[in-house]
Amino acid sequence: MKSCAIVVLLNMIFLISCNKNKEIPSAEITNNTVNEDNSQFKYNDFAEDFATEIVSLLSRTNKKHTDSEFLKFIIEKCNLRFDGDDNFLIKDYLYEKIGEDKVFIEYFNELTQRNLLKAIEIEPKMQIAVYLIEKVDLFNPNIGGVVYLRNDTDEEKEKYVNSINMVGEHTWLSSSKEPEIPYIIISFNERVDGKGRVNKLNYSLDEFSKLKNLDASINHNNRIMNCDFQFVDQTATLDASDIIEVKQYKLLDMKEAWHKKGPDVRMRHISQSGVIINTVHDDPKRKDAKNKKWVEIDKQTFSYQPNAHGEDFYVTVWFEDDGGSNDTYDFSFQNVTMADGTTSTLMFSTNITKNDDIYGEALIPIDDPSGTCYQANDAIFIKQFD
Repeated sequence: MKSCAIVVLLNMIFLISCNKNKEIPSAEITNNTVNEDNSQFKYNDFAEDFATEIVSLLSRTNKKHTDSEFLKFIIEKCNLRFDGDDNFLIKDYLYEKIGEDKVFIEYFNELTQRNLLKAIEIEPKMQIAVYLIEKVDLFNPNIGGVVYLRNDTDEEKEKYVNSINMVGEHTWLSSSKEPEIPYIIISFNERVDGKGRVNKLNYSLDEFSKLKNLDASINHNNRIMNCDFQFVDQTATLDASDIIEVKQYKLLDMKEAWHKKGPDVRMRHISQSGVIINTVHDDPKRKDAKNKKWVEIDKQTFSYQPNAHGEDFYVTVWFEDDGGSNDTYDFSFQNVTMADGTTSTLMFSTNITKNDDIYGEALIPIDDPSGTCYQANDAIFIKQFD
């Protein structure tokens, strides 16, 4: 009799345990699960399965109107533009309620739920974005499919990206040719740090207290090429209190593929002696920067400091910020006329990351007339000072 009671008790414990496993994993269970079998987890395989399930969910919107709540949820969260782009971090909305029935993670099967928790532990920058979000029709869904990016390839060099269309077929989409219909994109956010927190944009100046007055080393009559490939005279003077700003710019080659959304433009200004003055950030929407449109901005480059910047020139490097491991970018200006009448090659070096794409660089006299237009290879820009 006693042994029978023990058997019954064990069966009850087993049943309770099984039912508990069907629940959405709590944060505590999540951490244990991730730590136990991350070594066996393959993100790229999961991303494909995750994309397939999203396609299945989206396909049902044509058959059952209530299922459109899932698509509506994605559109609403992307439209919040927490980092300025049409996307959201998946980790932030795992347990966000959709409609009246269930939360985001419950829309997926149990295996996908657990793998999703592992995925965001490994890749906290994992996000859902929508390309051409302004064209999405919630009442007559016109989504082309779901694009999913691998985490082990250089997307900048990939000519095609993986996608699954709305009938579940695996297809390839061109990285360079933009689709004409909306797509859901599973990708990685470039505007957050390793923990998925939005990077603080820092426009403060570097510390120049240790720099000495710089001697004149370049002739102010050195001709600088402007945007129309014409030479401009340097006749204006710059007061110590003046603020130098980037007024407008346009990208002749955006660099950023359509599935990575808007470009992350960086304008780094370097002093005559090679010290970084400032790195200005601008993250325009793709539609505002594409097709070589002028982007209107009002970002302070730096306040002119005679003791720090000297009386001669500074250089500016334009690049697309894509992250990755640390790297170094070397560049130079040839045939620069020096103060003694000779010509020289000026060499510079600055830190970037491995996946960054360089737009170009330009050398600018410190007394550059306000409103002068310059071209740094694939970036054209207008500077002014107030």
